[in-house]
Amino acid sequence: MSISYNFTEKDSLKDILIRKDKHESIIKSKSSFGKILVYGLIALEVLIINKRCTQVLILAQTKELVIHIQHVIGNLSCEHKDLAVKCFIGELSIEEDKTRAQKCHIAIATPKIVRNLIEIGVLNVNQVKLLVLDEIDQNVDDISLKLPI
Repeated sequence: MSISYNFTEKDSLKDILIRKDKHESIIKSKSSFGKILVYGLIALEVLIINKRCTQVLILAQTKELVIHIQHVIGNLSCEHKDLAVKCFIGELSIEEDKTRAQKCHIAIATPKIVRNLIEIGVLNVNQVKLLVLDEIDQNVDDISLKLPI
């Protein structure tokens, strides 16, 4: 997949170059946009578009941040019509979430919502290659997620 983007934040570009050589990364940025841009590009790089399953799982602290992340990554990937970036914020029925999750490459949610979706069998995380924890500090200890990564 070919991704192009104009970088306005020097630290973001440096973080991406560092990430290429490591399996785990901690990304720090002066703005949430810069941080999302970094892990969003990494997420797009690891995807196999013709594989219709959740391959990237992004957990964020609040519903507002979940929506913001979906917006930024959606803009990054707007030229890839077959790519599905979905946020799960608990406002749709289980059936609607189930339909959306079946065609989802990148799933974005709060930890409690994603745990619920996994437990009831709506979200399958067996093919997840990348897990991103964005501003998840307090609640991650309270929520145990069993992921194959």
